[in-house]
Amino acid sequence: AFGACLGMSYVTLALEELPGAVYPGLPFEVTVEDLDAYNQTITLDSKSTLQARAVVDDGTGQVDPAVSVSGQSVGVLVEGRVTLSLAVKPTYARVDTQLGITQLKTPVLLYVSGTDSITGDLMEARLYPPPLASGFGVCPRGYVLVLEAAAGGGHTGFCSRCEMSQYSVSPLAGTTPGLPSCLNCPHSASCEGGDSVKFSRGLWTISRGMYILVGCPRGYQLVNTIGGVFSHDVQDCVACSAGQYILDSNNSDFSCQNCPLGATCDVANFVSRVAGATWAADNSTGRYVLLACPPGYQRQALTMDGQRCDSCA
Repeated sequence: AFGACLGMSYVTLALEELPGAVYPGLPFEVTVEDLDAYNQTITLDSKSTLQARAVVDDGTGQVDPAVSVSGQSVGVLVEGRVTLSLAVKPTYARVDTQLGITQLKTPVLLYVSGTDSITGDLMEARLYPPPLASGFGVCPRGYVLVLEAAAGGGHTGFCSRCEMSQYSVSPLAGTTPGLPSCLNCPHSASCEGGDSVKFSRGLWTISRGMYILVGCPRGYQLVNTIGGVFSHDVQDCVACSAGQYILDSNNSDFSCQNCPLGATCDVANFVSRVAGATWAADNSTGRYVLLACPPGYQRQALTMDGQRCDSCA
């Protein structure tokens, strides 16, 4: 058997403790070991300097201008080992936020090399393609893929965590089509950054990579449009005022209405003042319509607000 302290001269660099997933722009660690012919760590080497860089896939070792490497990309071996903390920012040829496509301009390949401090020989590891996340999972939950125009075409991309009063549940979502961005916190919620969203009222669901308000408590109006066009930022459950009612609190087509003279309204309930009067919900107008009055009463309906049953006496 050969002890680690008896390791001979360098044969190869080995990458160990590799990450299960790598996100663009976020740090990950790679441990590099200096191995001898017996696949043992050369613990006597505490001087050789190693560097990690992104290279093109042509066997020349040429640096890939479409991928930037940051973080601790240079390190010195300590007893034959060094851990590098890296981050890669690739260039995307195509990003389709609707279909979840994140197509790289060039594959990301990391090349770790250095000079043996004892022999002066080149030390190198095999090319390492980090498991770069893609599609709708290109970034962790609570992050968005920030895209910046690249000089050679395409867009460089990196994951950025959403700040306080913002949130993200999909890294490719945003209020502007094709441009991922953190979303503003809904009116009736509190957001602590990332994907943390706490709602105070209403029923919410996730659709198209964002929270959508789909229901409100009785007596509240569901607001989610401006001029009939959906607007993420205005979503809220707005309470009807005293003396008003609403037919459906789970439908944004309905709004709070003034209580007619012939009824009493306590926001959530509509009660006729005259027993036996017939009222019907008109979904086209979002109002109750007085259809008939009981014997001894005359129907008055010149205006919606003035609907009532007047006594004939």
